[in-house]
Amino acid sequence: MTDSLATAQDCLQILSVNLKGCNICIADELEVSELQSEEAVHQSFRTVTKVTEVELDKKGSMRDQSIWRYSFDYSVGVRLISKEDEELSLGEEVEPLLQIEAQFIARYISEQKMAADTLEAFSSENVGYHVWPYWREFVQSSCARIGMEPPVSIPFYRIRRKDKA
Repeated sequence: MTDSLATAQDCLQILSVNLKGCNICIADELEVSELQSEEAVHQSFRTVTKVTEVELDKKGSMRDQSIWRYSFDYSVGVRLISKEDEELSLGEEVEPLLQIEAQFIARYISEQKMAADTLEAFSSENVGYHVWPYWREFVQSSCARIGMEPPVSIPFYRIRRKDKA
């Protein structure tokens, strides 16, 4: 673990994770109740798209120092494509059978201002960990709402482990 990441983990306290936007698309020719998730190819993405820093007002506070709020926009998605389209998806755009995307905002508070490299380390290592349970629930409830049984399976979040030299 880097010093930047350790600093961020020590200083940033989670406030909330909220849904910012979402999109669910089903192919026109598809009867979703007949789609078997395990018979399709799963493709996914996840990334922090924006980090916002705000110094909170300390008026009326008994504190002499500022409090900082950090908001991380996190985009995540999964799509199912037919096995026949799997090779095509590398070179050209294919129409997915089902696509579920969401944007979340993870908000944190800190008693000290974070450096850019600290925020970058936290973005790549921790934000997804906090958002992931909300994403898994969103996919499961969305599948239930569109009549897809069983739902698309979203695996548990895995923290990348760096090999020690």
